[in-house]
Amino acid sequence: MIEKLQNEHVGLNIGISLGQHDDLFIDSVNAWFDEIGATPYIYVSEKNINYSRFLAIEASDLLHSICPNSDTALIASAISLEGGLSSRLAALEIVLSMVASPVGRVFPSIEELQSNIRMRLNIVEIAMRTELNFNVEGIQRPETYWIHTKNNGFILHPQAPLIEGLEMALCPSLSGNRYSFSCQRATEYLMLYGIAKELESVNISLLNKLQSQWETRALVAVNFFHSLLTELGSMSKPFPARCYTPGDRVWFKNPDDRSSNVVGYEGSWVIYLGAGKFTNLWDSATPHTLESKCIEIFHWRDGLTESVNGFMTIDEDRVQCEVLKTFSNTGGKSEILRKMLKYRDPSGIYGDGGCLDPTRDDLRWVHPETTNIQIHSDFI
Repeated sequence: MIEKLQNEHVGLNIGISLGQHDDLFIDSVNAWFDEIGATPYIYVSEKNINYSRFLAIEASDLLHSICPNSDTALIASAISLEGGLSSRLAALEIVLSMVASPVGRVFPSIEELQSNIRMRLNIVEIAMRTELNFNVEGIQRPETYWIHTKNNGFILHPQAPLIEGLEMALCPSLSGNRYSFSCQRATEYLMLYGIAKELESVNISLLNKLQSQWETRALVAVNFFHSLLTELGSMSKPFPARCYTPGDRVWFKNPDDRSSNVVGYEGSWVIYLGAGKFTNLWDSATPHTLESKCIEIFHWRDGLTESVNGFMTIDEDRVQCEVLKTFSNTGGKSEILRKMLKYRDPSGIYGDGGCLDPTRDDLRWVHPETTNIQIHSDFI
C-alpha cells in the first residue's frame, strides 16, 4: 500500500499510474510546478519504490540555502511570500515546505497532491478568520445549525450545510458571536472545513457521507483522527524543530506535570499558518510564533491557582503578565526557550523534555479512486 511508504522518503513522491504516458505525465507535472514558481527550488526525478514508480521531488541547493536545517519559516521571507497572499504564492510555500522536509510525503497521483494543497489553503484561510472563547466544557454553537446532544456532542440540524455550519461556528465576522471551544475541537473543525470544501469539488459522495455523519454523531478526538487525518513523523524519525507546512495540525505538550493536570492545559493544538506563524484561536490579530507559543505554555505553571470551589485552574492574566516579563528579559527568555525548544517526553512522562512534538497531522486522500478516508459504521 502506498500510504505505508509515508515518512520513509524525503521530499514529495507522486505516484505514476500504470499505463500513464511517462513523458506526457512528467511534462504536465513540471508545467504545474513551473506555473506556481517552484521550478528553481526543486529537482524532479523518477524512481522505483517497492515495485511502484514515482516522481521524486527533492530540494535543490537553492532551497536548502534559504531554509537551512529545514527551517521552513524562512521560506516566506526568502521568496517574498509575505508581501501577498495570492493562492499561487501560498501554494508555493506549501510545496517548498513539503519538499524541504526530511520526513517524506507520498501521494498516489498529482491530483491528490493538488487537493492536499487546496485543503491546506482552505484551512489556513479560515483559521485566519477564526476567533473563539476558550472553554473546554463549552456548549455553544450557532443554534440555527447545531444541536447539542448528551451522547453525540454537537450534531447538525437536518439539512443544515456542514461547510456553512462550521464557518458560522468559527468566524465571528459572519456569526457576530465568539463561541466556546477547546483547542482540540476547534482544530478539528478547521481541518474538517478544509476537507469538506475540497470534497465539494472532487468527491460529492464522500461529502454527503460526512454530512450524514455529523447529522448523527460528531467524530471527535481519536475517532476524528483515525477517520480523516494521518500522522507524519515519529519519535524515531522526528520533524526538525522548525519544519512546518502551512495547514499542519501541531501539538505542543505542556511539560510541567502540575499545571498539565488542569483540564485544557495538557498542551495546545494549533494550525501552522505559514511564514513562521501559528493560530492564536482566542485572538486572531496576534498569531503565535514558535517562540511565543513555547513561552506561553512555559508560564502556565505560573498561573496555577486554586479556584473558590477548590479546583486547580490557570489564571490567564497572571500567565500573560509573566509572558510580558519574559519578553523584556533577554537572558530569561533564552533560558526558557532552551528548555522548551526540545522534543517532548513520551506521553505520561515529565522529565527533561520540552514542548515540541516530533509529528505533524496531515490530511487523508480525497479522490474517489484513491481516498483513504475511513468512516466506520460504528461511528454512526
